Amino acid sequence: MFVRHPMDRMLSCYLDKMVDSPHHSLPDFRNYVRNKGRRIVMKRRRRRRHNNKPHQHHLRSLLSVHEISASSIWNRLKSQISEITHHDRRLGKGYDGRVNDVAERRRKSKGSSHRHAGPPPRPPQFTIIPSSSQPVVNASSTKINATAEAKPTFEEFLEFVLDTDLLGMGFDSHWVPFHRYCSPCSVPYHVIGKLETAADDFQYIWEKTGLGKQVPVPWMNRKTVPSKSKIALEKKYYSSLPRDLILRFYDAFRMDFELFDYSINDILVKAGFEVIT
Repeated sequence: MFVRHPMDRMLSCYLDKMVDSPHHSLPDFRNYVRNKGRRIVMKRRRRRRHNNKPHQHHLRSLLSVHEISASSIWNRLKSQISEITHHDRRLGKGYDGRVNDVAERRRKSKGSSHRHAGPPPRPPQFTIIPSSSQPVVNASSTKINATAEAKPTFEEFLEFVLDTDLLGMGFDSHWVPFHRYCSPCSVPYHVIGKLETAADDFQYIWEKTGLGKQVPVPWMNRKTVPSKSKIALEKKYYSSLPRDLILRFYDAFRMDFELFDYSINDILVKAGFEVIT
């Protein structure tokens, strides 16, 4: 039995079935996966935006507190100014000449029939600035482009996979967990190899079975170290995934991760996210 890192296996399946393969049966299936995956993605994004928004009643309470505070401060300030002015007038005191001239003109114009006093000063307006930690969501950015090519994104493909019955009947062998497909807990395999160490593992099998004396290992695309282009490709696709999707995939395929000694932190590092402990 040979296994592979569960997420690398999903990326390989995605590139083959959803992007590269020219098989005539795939366009309709890709369109089905895209539509279903996008519905799931949009639903999760709406839920995420809703959870990030402050509750309306909390916002209204904040506004009312600021309005009351502004009104109280302004009324208290007007009262203090009025008391000071009245006290100074009783004592024969005044402000500087410019202020007194303005006050005198206002008193003279008070009784005039063709001049009216201006509107009372308005309380200062307080503006609540939203926290910069909350990202501004552009509604247009979440709209589905109906004219896009009928191929799902990697995120949509993974959402589709996680929405299928991975442990029940009628599973798809391309992405069902290895422990469900090959039953390593029931079948006593002599060797469980890994694609990442296939060079050593195949050589070991050839020696143990005696095939090494009869025929060499038939290699195709033998590479022991990932190429720079492969690493760049993985980073490109893994960084396009939300962190919570990677962790949900890890939970769904946890048995494969633990049975075959794989780590989800490898993917989180390539995606640029914080690892788990």
